[in-house]
Amino acid sequence: MANPRYDAKSGYHTFGKGNPHSFEVIWLDASDLEPGSEYEPGWYWAAGEQGYLFDGEPCGPFNSSTAAYKDARNF
Repeated sequence: MANPRYDAKSGYHTFGKGNPHSFEVIWLDASDLEPGSEYEPGWYWAAGEQGYLFDGEPCGPFNSSTAAYKDARNF
């Protein structure tokens, strides 16, 4: 299986024309999560500028990076 961390929509994106803020689409698997975490493995998006902490909690999980990307763009 291909490494899902590098799927088509993984990485940083802008929310859209006229909105300078960005978000990151990320893959979290079991090794990324603390025991007892409220998150499940899958694709997430989180608002934030590259090189800084996220502005809030990640949204997800989604079945694909494209689904996470589309959800963020519709936010």
